[in-house]
Amino acid sequence: MSCGGSAHAEDTSAKIAIVSAATGLLVYLILLLVGVDLALLWALLAFLLNYIPNVGSMIAAVPAVLLALVQLGPGSAAAVMLGYLSVNMVMGLMADGFSYSQGEPKPFTRSDLEAPVTREFCGNCGTHILAKSPTM
Repeated sequence: MSCGGSAHAEDTSAKIAIVSAATGLLVYLILLLVGVDLALLWALLAFLLNYIPNVGSMIAAVPAVLLALVQLGPGSAAAVMLGYLSVNMVMGLMADGFSYSQGEPKPFTRSDLEAPVTREFCGNCGTHILAKSPTM
C-alpha cells in the first residue's frame, strides 16, 4: 500500500506487526510455562488485539487470566497477569523506539480525556499510524 509516495507509514506498520507478533509469541511461551489451556488461542488474541491502542492488550489478557484462575488457581492467575504486564511493558518500550524514515506525521491530541491520547496520521494520505498515551 502506498502512502502518497512515502514509505514511512508502511515501515511503521511493519514494525507494529513485528512487535505484535513478538507479543503473541512471548504470551504463548508464558502461558505454556504456566500451563494454561488454549495457549495458542490466547496468544493469537494477544497478537490481534495488540493493534488496538491503549486497551487492546488489557482486553486480550482478561480471558487468559480468568482461565488460569479457574484452571490453576490464584497464584497462576497472578503469574499470567504479571507475564502479560511484563510483555506489554517491554514491547511498549520497543514500540516507543519507532522512527520515521521519511516525512513527518500529523499529530492529533485529545487532551479532554482523563489520560490524553495523541494519534499520529500520515501527512500525505491521512492513514492512522500510531497512538501514544502518557500512561503507556
